[in-house]
Amino acid sequence: MAAASTYPRLTDHDAEGWHLHYRDENQTLPHVLHAVISVGTALHLTTRGMNRLARCAAGQAPGDPCVAVVVDVTRNGRQQYCSVRCNNRAAVRRHRRARTASAG
Repeated sequence: MAAASTYPRLTDHDAEGWHLHYRDENQTLPHVLHAVISVGTALHLTTRGMNRLARCAAGQAPGDPCVAVVVDVTRNGRQQYCSVRCNNRAAVRRHRRARTASAG
């Protein structure tokens, strides 16, 4: 957040109701995105905890290409996969392992 050199400001415009802005007027899109992502990450970590930010569980399997980060926003704190695709890939691996183990 320090690198983004921004601060939150409370504003009320365009009949949207009170909300926060994390930028000054006339800033470029990359600067605005840097500020919003920095503040959003900080808010997530401080309200939900560091254990809610992790690497995708699918990418921990040998040969799996996923290197994505999971930002767990679930109520119970059990999100392990970055996407349905990674979740399905892991489920197929578990199913194939179980079939191999039961056949052998």
